[in-house]
Amino acid sequence: MKINRIEPSDKVKLFLKGLDLPRSYAGKINKPSFIKYCLQKEIESSVASETCKRFQDVYNTIAGARLFVALSQIKEFPEILQLDKWGYDWLRSRYVSDAILLYEASFDLLLQIPWIFFQVYKQYRLDMPKDLAEILSKCHLRDLNGNIDKELYSFLEKFDENENQFISESANYIKHKQCLVFKDLLLSDDFAVIGNGYNSFQNLKVYSLDEVIEKLKKHNNKLVDLCSKVQLYIPF
Repeated sequence: MKINRIEPSDKVKLFLKGLDLPRSYAGKINKPSFIKYCLQKEIESSVASETCKRFQDVYNTIAGARLFVALSQIKEFPEILQLDKWGYDWLRSRYVSDAILLYEASFDLLLQIPWIFFQVYKQYRLDMPKDLAEILSKCHLRDLNGNIDKELYSFLEKFDENENQFISESANYIKHKQCLVFKDLLLSDDFAVIGNGYNSFQNLKVYSLDEVIEKLKKHNNKLVDLCSKVQLYIPF
């Protein structure tokens, strides 16, 4: 299978430094370890292939999120917008929002690796590959409990509880409210509902762009570390 490699510009590379990638997840379909495993083990080819695809999906999604984190750190975008700090910050906020959504998706995709490889989905009497869409839709962390190695489940559960809450809550907010509220973007004439002791601004949790970007940078590397732990339990 041909693999295309894209290279970021020097301007973006500066902000990608320190943001890790799960490099062992990329291009597994071409790696001898995967081919050898499929030839030697009595495993359904569809199970091995779909597991392999999940590895690539995780890599691609984290790579996308990582790129958005890098782009959000750029302060000016004269090639896109006229000189306007508020406009530049608005564009940065969109990159931040997209990164959050992709990091949430990355964790969901990561769960699919043990879900498929250890065929946990069979508890629902589903078969690969004819039930693939339903198999993916039923993948939840809670259903892995007791069906995969205890230590592996512990890694996933602790990450979800300790590291993933901000991402999960923020992604849910974005899905229903379109964007987090950033103090960098608040204007003196922003719309507010005030009356009968209610002030809509008082019910908003307001972040700074740089504060959230720092959270995302730390989350990226902790997520990649979790990917390395998951890899230990899959033999290719």
